[in-house]
Amino acid sequence: MVRTKHVVPIAIVIGAAFLVVSTLRIQQHHQRHVSPSSYRVSRVPPGVSGEDVGNGTGATPGATGAHRAEQDIKTMCVKECIAATTPETIGAVDAIVTTPENPPVTAAVGATAPKVPSASRLTEQQINKLWLDKIKVPRSYLDKYVDPVPHCNRLGVPVSWVKGKDYPRVPILLDFIEWTRKYNISHGANVMTTYPEDPEMKHISPRTVTSFVYNTLKVLPNGGIFGDLHTMDESVHLENEPFDLMIISQTLEHVYSPLVVLENMRKKIRMGGYLFTSVPTLNMQHSTPYHFFHYTPMGLAVVLVQAGFEIVEFGQWGNLDYSKKLLTNQRWPEYEHLEHPVVNDPDQPIGVWALAKRIV
Repeated sequence: MVRTKHVVPIAIVIGAAFLVVSTLRIQQHHQRHVSPSSYRVSRVPPGVSGEDVGNGTGATPGATGAHRAEQDIKTMCVKECIAATTPETIGAVDAIVTTPENPPVTAAVGATAPKVPSASRLTEQQINKLWLDKIKVPRSYLDKYVDPVPHCNRLGVPVSWVKGKDYPRVPILLDFIEWTRKYNISHGANVMTTYPEDPEMKHISPRTVTSFVYNTLKVLPNGGIFGDLHTMDESVHLENEPFDLMIISQTLEHVYSPLVVLENMRKKIRMGGYLFTSVPTLNMQHSTPYHFFHYTPMGLAVVLVQAGFEIVEFGQWGNLDYSKKLLTNQRWPEYEHLEHPVVNDPDQPIGVWALAKRIV
């Protein structure tokens, strides 16, 4: 009877002590991981999606016991950080909060930075829809240029031009001709190009042509303005703007801030006007030190959407034979040097290109 009498008080004392220790641990964790009210969390820890944070189900499915409790604490911290965010406090990322038990969380300290355009924020659903609706090319497209000669004859491209060319430039040009005709921008348009000698220029009949050549020392026969695409904003007035069509071929890999460049270009295009661009997915390094990026199909798609464009047409080409010869010989393989037929393998893209429309 004596032992039974002391069981309840002892249990209460132990329970209270456990509660105090747990509270202190949560507060310490909270102090370490919750940013001040001027912080914005740009990325939540792995296992906690933005959707989960919003509905309070931040723990990874299948987690149990102490691990789930720890995840719940992290979720609480992230929720409080997000709740403290205001449009005026969104700024450039300049702090990384990381501890051994918590994966890195990027936080932004904001002075009075401008809002990020809503178009630059993509949800998982938007990315999947973009892939399925625009970027995942059908089998009919992959088989299209196995033999380019019939298409060259149909579209008025001399077959002799194909020989001696880096082969991806062939389907790029053929698609460009088809798309500009389809959207009625091959004749009578105000056009801006970053290189007036590109083959695409020979297959349109523009009303006006404005050349803005990016950081080159070459003297071009057609003339043009020479400058930095990163600073080609509203302060730089170009003759004949706004443009109906802008052509920027094999250039975005050579700019250090492609989103800035594309946003500048968008502002020079009329609402509903078009931008055509082509970029490598795999290439040998060239024009160093001005060779910064290569683009996967979705990589190009996403940066265009973030800049305020809608993708209306998309193309890609590549195969393992081209990749091996490119990397082994360090020169761009030509049509006659490739295995025939020239298969277009969706898992081995060499280059991607798009026709995009200004929508904002």
